[in-house]
Amino acid sequence: MMPVILGNYQQKTVGETVPGELFRVPLRKTSALCVTLETGHIGGMLVGILSSAEVDRPSHINLGSHNDCISFGTEWLLEPVLDSRSVPAPRQGEVESSTLYLQRDHAIIRLDVPQNPNDYEYLTADLLGGGRAELERNAVPVRHWRIWKTAEDRARPGTAPIIEFGAQ
Repeated sequence: MMPVILGNYQQKTVGETVPGELFRVPLRKTSALCVTLETGHIGGMLVGILSSAEVDRPSHINLGSHNDCISFGTEWLLEPVLDSRSVPAPRQGEVESSTLYLQRDHAIIRLDVPQNPNDYEYLTADLLGGGRAELERNAVPVRHWRIWKTAEDRARPGTAPIIEFGAQ
């Protein structure tokens, strides 16, 4: 009998990922947790950086398709943690960074430019594989949310999510 490696990941290149695929890639002196937004983009792939020591907020970059990565696939689990402010009411003001916006079958997030972000240079993208997306006026804001590799990981005692936003 051979040992079995437990884990839901696959080694591949960024160019082999598809929209909505979650992966970790080397980025400068550290790594970044990313999601593929659009393939065949100028200069490679349009990806959203969800977390990295190199950026202070979710951002978007063009990443070369030849870069190696560890992919968690497209079947990862997004867990919104709803609170009293998570209601479909007309949005007041700017789209908030790190807030997840739910609308119908979409989970939309603001992605800034990595350097010198400001309120005018961002895009909104659907984490579930929809690429760039328009945010509806009455989308439900969720400030606390988690990403898990699988539903089994979420249910297993002692496991932690891949990433968590807005934890109090």
